[in-house]
Amino acid sequence: APEQDNFQPLAPPPEMEYQSQQDLYDAAQSWAKDHGYAIIITHSSTSNGENRARRGILTENRFTYQCDKSGS
Repeated sequence: APEQDNFQPLAPPPEMEYQSQQDLYDAAQSWAKDHGYAIIITHSSTSNGENRARRGILTENRFTYQCDKSGS
């Protein structure tokens, strides 16, 4: 039987609000570990650049997360 016949969807972390990106990442990693997988950051960016953040100008950070089992 093909491997695809054994496909079981992985449970995603629960939707919640977090105080920081690090809090979100830590909670997602903990959830994933308890469910047999890990979360990886595949892309990150800052919309206004690091120099503007140092001058006190609001920046927006974006992160793209992915399951480490993606594509396997």
